[in-house]
Formats: sequence, structure tokens, C-alpha cells
Amino acid sequence: MTDLLIIFLKWPEAGRVKTRIGRVIGYPEAANIYRRMVSAIIRNISPIFDDGLKICWYYDPLSKGNEVEKWIKNELGTLNVTNFSNHLFYPQIEGDLGDKLKFIFNKSFSLRFQRVLAIGSDCVSMTDKQILTGFISLNDKRELVFGPCLDGGYYLVGMNNPKASIVFHDVPWSTNHVLNKSLNIAEMNQISYSLIEELDDVDNPEDLQRYSFLLSDIDC
Repeated sequence: MTDLLIIFLKWPEAGRVKTRIGRVIGYPEAANIYRRMVSAIIRNISPIFDDGLKICWYYDPLSKGNEVEKWIKNELGTLNVTNFSNHLFYPQIEGDLGDKLKFIFNKSFSLRFQRVLAIGSDCVSMTDKQILTGFISLNDKRELVFGPCLDGGYYLVGMNNPKASIVFHDVPWSTNHVLNKSLNIAEMNQISYSLIEELDDVDNPEDLQRYSFLLSDIDC
């Protein structure tokens, strides 16, 4: 098995997830929205679960490992996934997003995976199509792939060479300069890259207007 998909996620605790949304509609409601976002992403990418692809659920915080594993396995069970042998659970390290990304990519390559993709849990319009395209793009003499977000970040990043993890260094996370900074680093270090389909994500209250299903039974 040479491919690995890493999925970043957090335990949906009020006040720890979707805090920008929580400041407007309340933190418990924002946590419920985050749960629905994760459910939607799992549903959207579910065809890949039948392909034998290894999945690493890269979760935070460390103390919620048992709860996260039970939650995700329950979600998978609703899709009739009963074999969890390809699903790994690994806690996120301390540090900023760049530290977490660099660590888990380097860890993956040390375990002999050859093509590694990472996605977050903010982009509910993502499907298995973008993931498959990301893996395929790493076959085309490219060392790096990004799935750009409309807000200037990226919902997907993948690589087939550990040296490419330098693109996470000194990136101004949570700004609209994230993708451009990583692309500049890649170009300065002569790391070839490709860009796949641009999508939007859900970070702010106004983003919810595009995805009404996330607000079902929530009083805003």
C-alpha cells in the first residue's frame, strides 16, 4: 500500500471548533455545525473507502482519542463500512498548522508511503473526485499538489517527496496569503506543483448561507 489520505479533524467541543461562527450563533450550535460538516465530508468522499486506500484520521486533542475513534467509526458505520483495518487514528502534535502538516507528512514518508494527501474538515463541497485527482496529479512528474480555496488557503495538499514539506514553513495561516506563500516557497526551491479544482470552505457565518443543510434544527 503506497498511498495515504490524512484527514485533519477536531473533537467537536463547544468553544474549540468553528469559533468565528460560534461568536455569532453560539458555541454549542457551532460545534453541531462542525459535526455535520465532518459527516458531509465523510459521505462525499465515501467511494474511496472501497478502494483499499489507507486513511489516517489526524485528530485533536490527544485526550479525546477514544471519543474521536468511536465517533468516526459510527459515521462510517452509517455508510455500511464495517472493516476498519485501513483506518488509522493518530493525535496531532503541538504547534501551528504548519508544524502539524510537516510532522504528519514526514511521518508518513518514514512509513514508506509514496503518495500522501492531506485534507481538512472545512470544505463540505469536496468529494472523492478531488482526492482521486490529487493522487493522479502526483504521477504526472509533479512533486506537490494543492486544492485551492476561494479564501486564499487550500483544502487539500499532497506530495510524493518529503522535501516538499518545506512549503509549510513560515506560512501566515488563517490569512488570504496561505496558498501564495506556499507556492512561492515551492518555486524558490524548484519543487514542481499542480493545482486542482478551486472550492470554497466554511469558516465564517456568511459561508453558511451556501450550505443550508448545516443549519437544520439550529436557531440562528
